[in-house]
Amino acid sequence: MELALIAQQVILAGPSSIRLETPLGQRLRSLKQVRILENCTPKQVKGDGYARSLVVEHRLETLIKNY
Repeated sequence: MELALIAQQVILAGPSSIRLETPLGQRLRSLKQVRILENCTPKQVKGDGYARSLVVEHRLETLIKNY
């Protein structure tokens, strides 16, 4: 949560949104700088000292997303 308050963008990638039904999860969903990737598994963070892109696996497909 603290990271979401100071970072320009936060990506939360995970297997399910079930745990996001809590008050903290609802707060994270309401923040415009938080992007939630559901049903994904983080595979690699790429960058040059800062995270510039995220490689995630969504079911059987691997995606490279630049954020």
